[in-house]
Amino acid sequence: MKNIVLLVILMLWSLPLQSSPGDIYCDVAEIDNLEGVPLLSASRVIAGSDGYLWVATWNGLLRYDGQRAAKIPMKMRPGDRPTSERFHSLNTSGNGNLWAVIDERLLHFNTDTYIYSDIHADL
Repeated sequence: MKNIVLLVILMLWSLPLQSSPGDIYCDVAEIDNLEGVPLLSASRVIAGSDGYLWVATWNGLLRYDGQRAAKIPMKMRPGDRPTSERFHSLNTSGNGNLWAVIDERLLHFNTDTYIYSDIHADL
């Protein structure tokens, strides 16, 4: 039994040694202002459960689908008004939506409807 465990450990240890550097693939994309994206300063980049990369910038929220980036407009829930588009923080919620801090205000962003809700207004 001890020999079998030792053999398994040696086999697992040797797996990374068998792959060559050419087997690793990484596609790197650069997103910049030339594409019309207001990416002067990214404060947070997160991967959403919907497969998008969400980028919080000081000029708004961006959604990147692997091909192109799109700026998300500040569409607020009726009765709420936007303060600015300066994102300080961004996190995902358990249901796939986003939480954002904009100018010291907590906002909830629904990734299905693309509508922001000002949580401070509800307190």
